[in-house]
Amino acid sequence: MMSSSQQVRLRNRANVLHALRRRPGLSKIALARQLRISPATVGSIIAGLTEEGLVVSIGAGPSTGGRPAEHLELNRAGPVAVGVDLGQTMVRIGILNLAGKLLAQRSVPFQRHHNEVDLAAIVTQVEEMVGTFPHGTICGIGVAVPGLLDLERGMVRYAANLGWRNLMLRDAFAQVFGQPIVMIRNTNAALLAEDWWGNVVTRDPSIFVTLGSGIGAALRVDRHFIQGAAAVAGELGHIPIDPSGMRCSCGQRGCLEAMASGRAVQERYNRLRSRRMAVPNAAPLSLSEILQQAMEGEELARTVLEEAAYYLGIGLTILTNLLNPAVIVLGGELMEASDLLLRPIVQYIHTHALSDAAAAVTVVASTFRSDAALIGAASLVFDELFQGRIPVGEEVTAMT
Repeated sequence: MMSSSQQVRLRNRANVLHALRRRPGLSKIALARQLRISPATVGSIIAGLTEEGLVVSIGAGPSTGGRPAEHLELNRAGPVAVGVDLGQTMVRIGILNLAGKLLAQRSVPFQRHHNEVDLAAIVTQVEEMVGTFPHGTICGIGVAVPGLLDLERGMVRYAANLGWRNLMLRDAFAQVFGQPIVMIRNTNAALLAEDWWGNVVTRDPSIFVTLGSGIGAALRVDRHFIQGAAAVAGELGHIPIDPSGMRCSCGQRGCLEAMASGRAVQERYNRLRSRRMAVPNAAPLSLSEILQQAMEGEELARTVLEEAAYYLGIGLTILTNLLNPAVIVLGGELMEASDLLLRPIVQYIHTHALSDAAAAVTVVASTFRSDAALIGAASLVFDELFQGRIPVGEEVTAMT
């Protein structure tokens, strides 16, 4: 069992690392003042972090009469983390450094067998990425999953888009890689990325809404993600908006996801386009192509996006009144057209939400757009590292 003094030291260590993440270039004296701990304690912690390769000196500042203060930052050439984002149609893999920069990434379409995504093929892709990356020590792998998770068991309870139910994901990775393997819900990963490396999440309650083929939300209050009694909190896409609306994948009608997700936009546009062209089997456009058409001023694409923005405004107004958030961050594929979506959504909230709630919330596009969940998955590894739950120097390698 860890002693109280060890717990205090670990907490101080984590606070020093987070302070340098937020404000690179702080000196030991500045850290001691900011964190309200003794200079001797800071000096001891920095010595250990330097030895571990987590912190480096970036030179001394100007002298003010005494010894010039040494400035510090997290070692961008030090340990790195692997992020794995299981999206709607593909797996995205990236290597993140301690400065929050993606050093390498790749995207690979899913392989499916009887509508179930092949997990072994994903693990193989990660293995190839890890095996070819030459820089630094890989200290862990974080996996962002669009589904319901049992984090204690490392299990995906249900992920409709992946065709998974009760899948032991962590074990599948552990059979190939040395530990640690960490998991996180994809929307939570996206909010974590914004919190760590972005400039829009400054206060709680904060919400990240993913607008992709599905619609989900991460809800954080007082620095804690809200999981819910059955771990299904954040299923914003299944709030009923129109009881007579389109059938949703969950079996209900008129869910927000059925009315305003990327998949809904794509299906509606191609259906209306086919009617206008009087060509029933016209080749459908991808969501990216539709969004590009809208940004270029194509009338039908803009009309479909306007409808989606209207329904999204309803859904986000519900969140605004219910949780009174300080910030709502919008990410995902639909935000490729953020210039067309953001303004009408914000306008709807300010028109229909309670005035005090509307005045308090800031609605913004994600800093990282489609990279948010990928960066967040890798950042979760660093969070474990900062908390002392991952030892430095134990490289994740393929097992023989």
